[in-house]
Amino acid sequence: MLTTAHGLLRVTAAPTARSRFRHSSPSGRRVFSVLSEVAAVGQGGLQINEPGTGRSLKNLPGSWSDLALACLIHVGMKRLTPDEDSGLGIEAEYREALRLHGG
Repeated sequence: MLTTAHGLLRVTAAPTARSRFRHSSPSGRRVFSVLSEVAAVGQGGLQINEPGTGRSLKNLPGSWSDLALACLIHVGMKRLTPDEDSGLGIEAEYREALRLHGG
């Protein structure tokens, strides 16, 4: 799980990625294209514990940390296949983000 050394939830893990998808209300096709791009970017591995990383995506504006990219994968998968787990260890953070944002 993506937690601190003290076992606390990473509060930055899912809310940012979820809010990006939520506010833009992308279609399933758009979510799939973002997931495909993030998967390609992450093939060499994502440094989720390095906050200084910044990557650009063609399908979404802005700079994205590797943790944010992992969150995009998780949130996108939940949009397309709600019963599946991404295997990234951020389900608890995702559930907390849903709770905080009324989802």
